[in-house]
Amino acid sequence: MQPNLKQRLTAWLYDWRKPCLALCFGIILGLLVLEIGLRVARHFFPIDLYSDANRMGGRRPGSLAGGIKLNNFGFRGTDFVIKRTHRFRIVALGDSFAFGVVPYQYNYLTLLEQELRSEGLDAEVLNMGVPSIGPDEYLLMLRHEALMFHPDLVLVSFFIGNDFHEFLRPHSDQWFEWFYVYWFSKYLYTLSTSVNGSTATARAYRDSAPTFKESKFFEIEKSRSVIFRKNSEILRERWKIIRPKIEAMAALCRTNGVMLAFVLIPDQMQVDTKLQQQLSAEFPAAIPASEMQWDAPNKVLGQYLSETGIPFIDLLDTFKSDGANYYKPLNTHWNIAGNNLAAGTIKAALRDLLAKK
Repeated sequence: MQPNLKQRLTAWLYDWRKPCLALCFGIILGLLVLEIGLRVARHFFPIDLYSDANRMGGRRPGSLAGGIKLNNFGFRGTDFVIKRTHRFRIVALGDSFAFGVVPYQYNYLTLLEQELRSEGLDAEVLNMGVPSIGPDEYLLMLRHEALMFHPDLVLVSFFIGNDFHEFLRPHSDQWFEWFYVYWFSKYLYTLSTSVNGSTATARAYRDSAPTFKESKFFEIEKSRSVIFRKNSEILRERWKIIRPKIEAMAALCRTNGVMLAFVLIPDQMQVDTKLQQQLSAEFPAAIPASEMQWDAPNKVLGQYLSETGIPFIDLLDTFKSDGANYYKPLNTHWNIAGNNLAAGTIKAALRDLLAKK
């Protein structure tokens, strides 16, 4: 008697059940072996697979980012080596200010290294600046990348203009982010989708050339201005989110015997009185001149750093001397003069800090 449809289907499912179970078991076992292998490899061969590549600008070692060739670890500048080659090593974290819009030789971190050496300190500065990141990523980079270079000092460039905003981008810590296999797969995806260095072209830099149209630049500054209102509830709420990130960074550095220091970078509208007037005239409801407290975020962050004993260099007053001439026109970043001023100020502060150690 011929089996009916139900019997044939049951037999077919039974025939495929064992191979499917074997396949699933093989996949799970393979992922487990790969996870163990990646963790072992991470211990012996530190590489930057385990930070979120999408949030880190899709860094690809050797590729071009905005016409700038990245080094062997996907950062701007000369290649990094794990083994220390100088007596004092600084790892610098930051966003596009640290990455820089000026040519590399004029970047304040490049100049800082040169100025420290001119003072007789055998120092090197590893610039790990990445555009469009913030406190969340500073913590990730410190934990997964910066500490593997065994720094003496971690120097965090905190841009007042948008580091109180960057964490607002969509992100959530998911259970699968604990697995190295996940980060490895994202790394492979980044390799397949990143800009290939052979096809990108470098752009000529002009220090006096504006970047945005004035209307666009004003809109950018308007979006950032909410933290500069007197008694800003938004500033208080965002500080509650940022503070634990800084606390975690400080704890990591203490655990690893590494000094931690911050550089507070002012937004142009904090130091450029003409720009303040223009913004108040353009957006009288959003940026009323009488309701602005341009140093409010600096006071909040500075008070906390002082109370916790974390050294910091606040550049606000330094740049107030001639604020308009230290920023690239309609850009939000420092020009060459601004980078020079920052490097000299940071060098002097670090010299005093190290003298006390």
